[in-house]
Amino acid sequence: MGSIRPTTYNEIVRYKSCLAMKGYINGMDDALMERVYHFLGENPNHTVNVQDGKLFFFNGSLITEAVNVQTPPEDSPDYFTSILLTATAIKVSKPVVYSGGGDSGSAGNNNNNNNNNNNNG
Repeated sequence: MGSIRPTTYNEIVRYKSCLAMKGYINGMDDALMERVYHFLGENPNHTVNVQDGKLFFFNGSLITEAVNVQTPPEDSPDYFTSILLTATAIKVSKPVVYSGGGDSGSAGNNNNNNNNNNNNG
């Protein structure tokens, strides 16, 4: 992103968000990153969403453009389900991994209730 020189706080935040997004997308060139940066700065309703190998430019809820990008495979530790980028924030959604079940700790609550009952009566 060689030609971008952010000077205001909002421009710096937008620039850092764009750089963070670039870190998740394999081989994203500076030209596309500059397009994203300027697109987000044009209008507060503009957002960018990356999902399923596509980078979508949104104006409100309307997709104005879609670009193919290379995202990490599902078995990669860098895999994400989506990235949402606004002029002020970035949100990276990762898949939820459930591990084996366990006791919810209800026995501790029963002991506390029993102790309280014994102390009160």
